[in-house]
Amino acid sequence: MYAIILVRKPDMTNKILRGQFFTTSNPFQNSNAFSSWHSLLPEDSEILEPFAGAGNLFDYLPEAKWAGYDIEPKHPDVIEQDTIKNFPKGY
Repeated sequence: MYAIILVRKPDMTNKILRGQFFTTSNPFQNSNAFSSWHSLLPEDSEILEPFAGAGNLFDYLPEAKWAGYDIEPKHPDVIEQDTIKNFPKGY
């Protein structure tokens, strides 16, 4: 008699349970759509990233002024806040 046991890696299970799927490649690299949009904003505009996690988007568009929030931040510039329950004011 044989049994098949499926085991997930603990870190992947936590990611799925917590919904933590971080942007790990530059989504702006092969398209200038976001950069073009960003260039139309007033100079002091701040871009909201309500689910910033590891703050990777900050690195991919460093010239932008970012406001990042996450329920479980993984970046020092990301503010701990549940943006589903308490959306940041002014956006």
